[in-house]
Amino acid sequence: MGTFTITQQPSSTNLYLYPNGSSATQLTAYGQTENYACVDEVWSAANDDTDYVYSDSIATIQDLYALPNHTTETGTINYVRVVANSKSNVENQSSSATFQLVCADDSATTYSLNQAPLTISYTKYSYLFDEKPSTGTWTWSDIDNLKIGIMHSSPSVNHEFAWVSRPTSDVAGSPFLKTGCASHYQCVNDEVANDSTYIYGTYGSKLYHHFLMANHTTQTENIKRVKFHARCKEHGSRRYNLGLGYRYNGTNYQVELFVKPGCSWINKSTTTAINQESGSTFTWSDIDTIDAWVSSDYESHIYGGCGGGSGYGIDVSHYYMTVYYDKVAYNPEIRTTQCYAVVNYDPPVSTVTLTMPKSLRLDHSRQIKRHNFPSGNYQVDDYGRGGKTLTITGWENSSATAKMQSLKDMCHYGDKITIADLPDSNLNRDYHIIDYSFQQGGGEVDMYEWSLTLEED
Repeated sequence: MGTFTITQQPSSTNLYLYPNGSSATQLTAYGQTENYACVDEVWSAANDDTDYVYSDSIATIQDLYALPNHTTETGTINYVRVVANSKSNVENQSSSATFQLVCADDSATTYSLNQAPLTISYTKYSYLFDEKPSTGTWTWSDIDNLKIGIMHSSPSVNHEFAWVSRPTSDVAGSPFLKTGCASHYQCVNDEVANDSTYIYGTYGSKLYHHFLMANHTTQTENIKRVKFHARCKEHGSRRYNLGLGYRYNGTNYQVELFVKPGCSWINKSTTTAINQESGSTFTWSDIDTIDAWVSSDYESHIYGGCGGGSGYGIDVSHYYMTVYYDKVAYNPEIRTTQCYAVVNYDPPVSTVTLTMPKSLRLDHSRQIKRHNFPSGNYQVDDYGRGGKTLTITGWENSSATAKMQSLKDMCHYGDKITIADLPDSNLNRDYHIIDYSFQQGGGEVDMYEWSLTLEED
């Protein structure tokens, strides 16, 4: 009985290799004990800060990771791509910084082009190494000696920080009343607004309530601006305005007046970059000296207003001050949560020689539709070939197990196959495998019955 052949040249495919050991490390591990375990997530893993390696070193330092050997892969290696999922934390990396991907074989190390500066969002950075570091064509032995990693630095950058100061006590003589708390300042200094405790202004042309605010601690950098925040609403049968400001050396300075903020709780804030007392930007001494205040300002010519509440005036349920300042010598952490290698290769041409099929079935269908009209007439439309498949079945008892595995591999790659040497030369052409099944003949004998359904390419 004769034979026929099935041949396939698979398209290039990828082998993914993930770190399984730390070769040489200078970065710090977070979330895992070993550096390599912080970056060994598969390529599809989510970007997060569960575990990562990092450094804020001004000097350039690097991590290098070991990889597992390849297994059954064969063929021609086209290139190795090193990928790292990295970001600069809090602030973008300096434009003078370094971020490079590292590739090493058993005798040399090479680096990607500089890909800095990194941004504050995790991004996959990659570089294609089409030659091995020691120069020349990649071999599978080189892959088994492959190490990959990252190298980076983090020079200083400017970064704006925000420090929040909350009321710590009331200044004597402040006329606002209170509801739901022991002291006025305790009504408004929670980190989260609580509208069941508040202070409120009573009837008067303009009433100020002053707070002593928390002093700064270790901040020394230049202050850029100061922002005052209040959560407020009007109450009573007249209309009131909300004022926000501060007192310095006994003088009240208003930053902004909010006209009739409304009958429902609302957040109001205002910002100033200049201390009106000195005409210059605030200093940390200024911040520790000023009293911050809110005011309830009555507009006598307006009536109606908001019903309910105690008396008349402005209610305030939340109050704080934010100081924005620059930290010049700030080195952002450079974080990496994934690092892996992609080996792209062309699998070898595969040829399977099989015994001539015991049956062949060729299906050739067309898409033909008939349209009936109310007049009794009809129209037939031919939309062309609907499918043309070849189903072949047979038995194999010579190296059958290996041949069945080769056919499985062809299905796995999914590329076209070429059939040759069938008696009907019209059937010797290119196909795609759309169905494959096989069954062992019985016991442990090397005999299989197989079936292939093919569609013309």
